[in-house]
Amino acid sequence: MEIRSMLWTITLLLSLVGQVPQVHGQPAAKDLQPSHQAQLGLSLRVINLAGVPRHTLNRAERETAALFHRFGVEVVWSYPEEDATNAALPTAGPGWPVYYLRVLRNQGYFAGSGLDKHAMGFAFSGRNLIHVFYECVKAEAKAGDLPEYLVFGIVVAHELGHTLLPSGYHSPRGLMRARLMRSDWREALCGKLTFWDAEKTRVCESLILAETRSQP
Repeated sequence: MEIRSMLWTITLLLSLVGQVPQVHGQPAAKDLQPSHQAQLGLSLRVINLAGVPRHTLNRAERETAALFHRFGVEVVWSYPEEDATNAALPTAGPGWPVYYLRVLRNQGYFAGSGLDKHAMGFAFSGRNLIHVFYECVKAEAKAGDLPEYLVFGIVVAHELGHTLLPSGYHSPRGLMRARLMRSDWREALCGKLTFWDAEKTRVCESLILAETRSQP
């Protein structure tokens, strides 16, 4: 009986390890475990028509990647102009669908389309192309005293969300809110702004379908 009791106690303790909350910014043990969907991902090709500094893009990439990595989806940025230079390119997984990030200086390209003047980006559900308006990103960063790369990375994640979620979708709060408020940006600064659980599930389902379609 004593041995059975000890085994039961050990089993209980092991099950609780993954439930330890985050302390001092460190992830809980369960967050360190690889997701069962860890092989999901997409390759994002950056077409930088606005002259965004590369260091801004690099830091923005990390912000976007972190938001998706939390639920087992990898997002790898690459740059077409580097293909011809044999530069060391980020590694995308086999079969990952390819998406395109078109960085424009402003909304001029969409003049007369009825796009909200505050919109920092634009994308259609089910498409593989997103747009980000650099001047709008800079204005939002300046107004909220926010790092430019943070705003850029969040906008990219939001627009990628639009391609993978139902048409016209927005949430009442969180990353997919129609327009992020000051409270949302505070959460972003703390690394707490994210997709809802239902959105994460839908994103994964959409990527699985996209990967299937991209197979030869």
